[in-house]
Amino acid sequence: MIKLVLFDLDGVLVDTKKMHFYALNEALEDNGYPRITLEDHLSKYDGLPTIDKLEMMGIVGEMQRKVSIAKQSRTYIKLNGVMPNPDITEVFANLKQDGYRIAICSNAMDKTVMKCVHGLGIQSYVDMIQSGTDVDNPKPHPQMWWNVMSEYGVYPCLLYTSDAADDSLRVDLGGRRIIKK
Repeated sequence: MIKLVLFDLDGVLVDTKKMHFYALNEALEDNGYPRITLEDHLSKYDGLPTIDKLEMMGIVGEMQRKVSIAKQSRTYIKLNGVMPNPDITEVFANLKQDGYRIAICSNAMDKTVMKCVHGLGIQSYVDMIQSGTDVDNPKPHPQMWWNVMSEYGVYPCLLYTSDAADDSLRVDLGGRRIIKK
């Protein structure tokens, strides 16, 4: 019996792919680096923490920190556009009414996840959030899923929603049901 429903944030609850793409390119350009294409963003960097993206681009050290901070600042501003979605609110309300625990697992920084959750107006339904800043090993490593499962003692009784193939491969251990967007 499923007792816990885990949601990815980016691409499932909020469409932030282009927000991240534009914010990253603005930060790169402002710091003297070339822009990346949307195709490269989606095929190489999508879903990864900013630090990992920059490392893959050869940006390390102090410049990595500077570009990362600039990207996060721009992303946070762009998130002002996240608004309540009646369909998501209805799903969360129904899940809570039926007794399910709800958690959000995202590589985004905790500040970003919280802004999205509040923008969507679903904070009262969410029992736990695991962000990229809460774990030593971000997705696709399963640490954040394990943390939530351990917190609620629901191994393997959970349902996970994601738009990333890597997530499904990592979390589908022990017969858990996966719904991909």
